[in-house]
Amino acid sequence: MPVGPLTPQVTAKKVASVPLDPEDAAWGGAAPTNIPLQAQNIQAPMGGGTVTQVEVRALHSTDVFAVRLTWSNPTDERVVAVKRFRDAAAVMFPVSVDPMPSSMMGHVGAPVLIWQWKADWENFRAAYAERMALYPEYTDFHHPTNDTLNAQFGDKPAAPETVDVLVAEGFGSATRVGDSGVEVKSARSGEFTRVVFRRALPATAPALLPGTKSALNVAVWDGAQ
Repeated sequence: MPVGPLTPQVTAKKVASVPLDPEDAAWGGAAPTNIPLQAQNIQAPMGGGTVTQVEVRALHSTDVFAVRLTWSNPTDERVVAVKRFRDAAAVMFPVSVDPMPSSMMGHVGAPVLIWQWKADWENFRAAYAERMALYPEYTDFHHPTNDTLNAQFGDKPAAPETVDVLVAEGFGSATRVGDSGVEVKSARSGEFTRVVFRRALPATAPALLPGTKSALNVAVWDGAQ
C-alpha cells in the first residue's frame, strides 16, 4: 500500500478484550477500510487478480493487537495436492518507518515483517490427513531446509505455529523467522473468507503500540485460481 496523503487509513479501535474469532461482535465496531489489490506481475505466470479488494479492520486493547481481513472467496481451498492449491492471505508491516520500506516486499536496508495465513496450516493435522488420503501409496517427504524439494505438496508449520512469519528486504528475499506468538483464526460467511491475526504487544517488530502510526500491505492467494 503506497504511503501518502491519499493512502487509506486503518485505525485500530480500542476494546476491553481483543477477540480471535472473526465473527465476534466486537469487529462490527471497528471501522472498515477497503484496500484495492492488483494482480502480481513479478513472477511467471503473471496474473491472478481474481480478488480485487480486501476489507481491513483492526482492534487493540493496549497490550494486544489484531487485524481482520475479509475478501470474496467463492471456493474454500484447504488442501495442497497435485494441481490443487490452498487459499492464503498475508499482512505486511514495516519493521521500521525510517526509512519507509517499499510497499512491495520492502527493500535492502528497509525490511518488512509478514504474517501469512495458509488455510492448511490452521488445522494442519486435518489437512494433512485429507491430503494423504488422496495418495495412499505416497510416502511423505519433507526436507527441513530445502523448499524446492517440498514444493509439490507444500510446506509444513513448525509446531506450535499456525502462521508463517517471515521477513523480507525485497523480492526473492523472504526468510522464515517464525513467531509462535502470532495467532490466527478463519471463518466462512457466505462466499466471504475472514481471517484474524492476533498478537500480544509489544512485538519486537514492527513497533505496534497504542498511539503510533505505521503502514501495512495485504495479499491474497485464491487457491482455486
